[in-house]
Amino acid sequence: MADSANGREENASSGRVCLLILGMHRSGTSALSRVLALLGADLPRALMPANQANETGYWESTPVAGLNDELLASAGSVWDDWLAFDPGWYASPKADEFKARVRAALEAEFATSSFFVLKDPRICRLAPFWFDVLETAGIRPLVLLPLRNPLEVAASLEKRDGFPPELGHLLWLRHVLEAEAASRGRPRLHCSYDELMTDWPRLAARTSEALNFSWPRAPERAAPEIDAFLAEGLRHHREAPQRVAENPALSAWLRETHAILARWAAEGEDPADFPALDRIRAAFDEATPAFARLVAHGRDDARRARAAEQAGAEARASLTEMQHTLQETINRAEAERAARTRAEAGLKTALAERDAAHAEAAAEKTGRHHAEMALAARIEEIVTLTRLMRARESGARASGAVNSLLDRPGLRLLPRALRIRQQMAWLRQSGIFDAEWYARAYPDVAAAGIDPLRHFVQHGAAEGRAPNAAAAGGSVEKGNQTE
Repeated sequence: MADSANGREENASSGRVCLLILGMHRSGTSALSRVLALLGADLPRALMPANQANETGYWESTPVAGLNDELLASAGSVWDDWLAFDPGWYASPKADEFKARVRAALEAEFATSSFFVLKDPRICRLAPFWFDVLETAGIRPLVLLPLRNPLEVAASLEKRDGFPPELGHLLWLRHVLEAEAASRGRPRLHCSYDELMTDWPRLAARTSEALNFSWPRAPERAAPEIDAFLAEGLRHHREAPQRVAENPALSAWLRETHAILARWAAEGEDPADFPALDRIRAAFDEATPAFARLVAHGRDDARRARAAEQAGAEARASLTEMQHTLQETINRAEAERAARTRAEAGLKTALAERDAAHAEAAAEKTGRHHAEMALAARIEEIVTLTRLMRARESGARASGAVNSLLDRPGLRLLPRALRIRQQMAWLRQSGIFDAEWYARAYPDVAAAGIDPLRHFVQHGAAEGRAPNAAAAGGSVEKGNQTE
């Protein structure tokens, strides 16, 4: 037994090479594409984005998948159609139109890449068309056919698309039979999803040997990235192979096909099995008209249920988003209100601090003014006392001088009572005024019972009376005479 790698003698002739993955949906084609890319094969530029159904990515071209959907629709088919693709379409004018569009897409997605990976499960049913396009463009396809247990595939489709298991089995059978028949006689390698997940280095070595090329990136260098990628929980459904082979509820076509392809993936391709596969495919094609409508109804029901479920999920998601948006709006409003409250409090504090600063400045100004006035008054007091003391020391008649000092302009600004107290204080401190002498010299003052100093300040100085004996000429009598 040997893999059908005829073309080894071409020794990977010069030209561009495409690693073409022909595998059923949910068969690990995405994981295989990523591993081949990590080993050095180029990926398309416009990668299909990851989603909930495939969180690690599809690693396939969005434009290519879109073109395949359009191509299927032009022939009255869809991606989840389990019927054979109409071979008459290849001779229709639409075929040439799509060939031109696909060539343009390949140019846009891979430019001049000499070694790239192309994957889209839809190509399984359109393989003759794609082989023609690639080879016409001077690109040599090297085919990898990954196999996964049909029970696991059906379970994955049921979870993702709501398909009943029976429909999943039919889709699996159609895709693997068409991919095998179309790629027969070309350089190809059958492999399994289990081998990819458990022993990818062996798969990489088998691929390089069977298809006669060397990896641009040594597997041992790519190992850390590949191991990390394959460890990300890619497998969610697991079924033992015996559950296919020993399950009488499954069709004989499904069980026999899986048995042959699983053996090829493990031991290598055996041309002796070609007649059996051809017989199964012919019988499958012949039987489809008998129950196609029934299966179509079931598929349509599944689609409607899936659409309703998706609409409900979208409605729930929309409601959740609306609630989230509303909550965000409420949170923003509360944050703005809190910020406004803080700003108002800050402004109030700033205004209070400003008013306090103004009051402090005003108080400081008033205090400074009072201090200046007190200083001026003190200076004036000192000057006055100095003059009075000089007048006393000289023994000169000082009544007129004392009177002028007591009537200084600065004192005029003070209230009368304060002014009199200030004048009395000056005279008392200076020692110029002799109260006893003043009372003897001016008996009218004593008779009136008035404080001599107060009388002098209020009346005596203005009347020319002397404050002491020296100022009066040295005697009481002199003072009396003066009066």
